[in-house]
Amino acid sequence: MSNYPLSICIPTKRNLELSKNTISSAIGFCESSKSELVVSDNSSDKNKIDMWNNIKLPFMKYLKEKPHNCKYH
Repeated sequence: MSNYPLSICIPTKRNLELSKNTISSAIGFCESSKSELVVSDNSSDKNKIDMWNNIKLPFMKYLKEKPHNCKYH
C-alpha cells in the first residue's frame, strides 16, 4: 500500500454526466500532485460501476458500497 500526502474523496451519488468535469479535475489534480483519489460509489448505477471499474490508475481506489437507506424526519 502506498502512502500519499493527500487523499481526494469523491462520492458518486450524483448524475454521471454532471459529474464528469469534477471527475476529470480530480484525476488531473491527483496525477499532478501525486495524491490519492478515493471514489466511494453507493449509487448502484451499472454505467457508473462499469466506468469506474475500467479506469485503471495507480493512485485511484474504487470502493463499491451498498446503498444506504436513510430516512430523515
